[in-house]
Amino acid sequence: MDKKIKAVIFDLDDTLYDYKSLNELAEKEIQEHVKNKYNIDAQDFNKKYYDAKEIVKSRLHGTGAEHNRLLYFQVFMELIGKKPASDALELYDIYWNTILDNIALRAGVKDIFNFCHNNNISIGICSDLTVMIQHRKLKRLGIDSQVDYLVTSEEAGVEKPNSIIFEILLSKIGCDASECVFIGDSWNKDVCGSKDMGMIPVWFNIAAESQCNVIQISDFYELEPILRKYI
Repeated sequence: MDKKIKAVIFDLDDTLYDYKSLNELAEKEIQEHVKNKYNIDAQDFNKKYYDAKEIVKSRLHGTGAEHNRLLYFQVFMELIGKKPASDALELYDIYWNTILDNIALRAGVKDIFNFCHNNNISIGICSDLTVMIQHRKLKRLGIDSQVDYLVTSEEAGVEKPNSIIFEILLSKIGCDASECVFIGDSWNKDVCGSKDMGMIPVWFNIAAESQCNVIQISDFYELEPILRKYI
């Protein structure tokens, strides 16, 4: 019989909700704002915004701060020759408010959260990105009161698949890695990272990218039968 699990840990972005589509929507809103206010066309915006992100990521690689959109927009303002504090915060608010206004859980997530709690299985979130916006997402998604444990790369000082972020979460939960199932969309960060720690990885492979020797799901309705094997 398989060892009983004590926790199910989820990645957040592009796992519990569709981040990619919302990011595209938010960047279009930013693009329109910049066009109207600074007369910068889409091509120039995309180039400058890409450059701004690369500058921030190169400076802060491997930390949660490398995802900080306020830093992206501050550097973007500098690259277009504007005072950095003049509009960066407004761009930041437009970006995240667009995402938060449109964010929605993937189908089946609430059911699997209820299943976990009904079976005394703790729920954890292990996510790259800064802590404040992840809290705001959890609240807007309506699952903040259901998450028992949370760690972000900002708190850990490193990003997945670095073992430190997983170790911090395991210490909070108070269980062995082998007693945890980890679900995420990233092959390297989520699947390989959790597997290397000794967790049971489940690849949320919605794009059906390839076949490999790990448990895979393409929607959350497939997860309950898998978890039942470990309770």
